Amino acid sequence: MTRESHSTIQNQAAAGQLVEQALQCLEEADTFTAIEFLNQQPKPLVVAAAYNDLVKDLYWQKRNMATMAALCRAGIQFCLDQAEETALTDRNKTADLRSAAKQLAFNLASFTWPGWDEPEIELDPSQTADGLDAARLNLRLALELDKGDLALSRAYWMLAGHLLAAHAATGAEATYRRAALYAGRAGDDAEKLLALAFAALVRWMMEPESDGRRQVFATAREKLTTLAEGPAYLAQIDGARRVFFSFQ
Repeated sequence: MTRESHSTIQNQAAAGQLVEQALQCLEEADTFTAIEFLNQQPKPLVVAAAYNDLVKDLYWQKRNMATMAALCRAGIQFCLDQAEETALTDRNKTADLRSAAKQLAFNLASFTWPGWDEPEIELDPSQTADGLDAARLNLRLALELDKGDLALSRAYWMLAGHLLAAHAATGAEATYRRAALYAGRAGDDAEKLLALAFAALVRWMMEPESDGRRQVFATAREKLTTLAEGPAYLAQIDGARRVFFSFQ
């Protein structure tokens, strides 16, 4: 085992311990106690990993949206603040911390997007607003950190979804098309087709009486059936269609 991999395992174990202690803070006290506990720990990258694991646990296991959103925003701010403190002394650490903020921002955007159509998840307007804000941050950091075409495609795709949820259909369609553009540049035909199918869905939503728009969507959807990822992507599109067609 290399020294680097041993250090990684140690950091993962340390982050796991922090998650358990933070969950105890949430159970016995409040979110502010958990945030204060995490922010006082000495290793920022370990704390960042703990925040990421904690918000995933709150979403996937506990389905606690309010606490998840609060901890996620706190984690993003912690990472950005710590990155600012290291900007003049350790550029690699700064980049790692800003990347951790980006990951948390993407998770917050994803977890608060109503288009997944998960019946056991209830989102209030403040949480979807948090998601849109986080989607914008995720895209900004993807650009600033030069994360590459595929990361940019996913950032645009997530932002497009939140624009759609915010009833900004025109902006959503344009942003889905940007997602498709960057997926194509990355050579990921599956994600390109997914983004184009969502763009076609939005156009149909904007003109629901148009047989032409409906056919364009049907064609885009049909292309996904040829892919290995097809069933999962079709489920995403059909879930979003159930959620967002009620807007019209």
